[in-house]
Amino acid sequence: MRKILKGLAVFLFSIFAMLLAGATFAVDFVEREEDIPDGKIFAFINGGDSYSLWIREDEKKYLEKITRKAKELVYREAAVHNPEGDMLPDNVDNDISNELKSRIN
Repeated sequence: MRKILKGLAVFLFSIFAMLLAGATFAVDFVEREEDIPDGKIFAFINGGDSYSLWIREDEKKYLEKITRKAKELVYREAAVHNPEGDMLPDNVDNDISNELKSRIN
């Protein structure tokens, strides 16, 4: 788990570094998706009051793959360390639901 978190931190830092340092190289701010220059990896599309993030298709697939792997790891770790599926530690969620049932009935 620690290895995955370290990898995720490095990945997020590298994206942040690209966004920060690559304003002319990887990132662009445009009014429409059609205005995105070739070679850009990320683009912020101005939607008036807000911005949308556009990601090039290759990077989007890579991010989806990483997200899917992280999700699988989280579910696997949760199944190992919390097999009963309690949302809160020490059966607190069971106590809350039992209390609610007793008050309703």
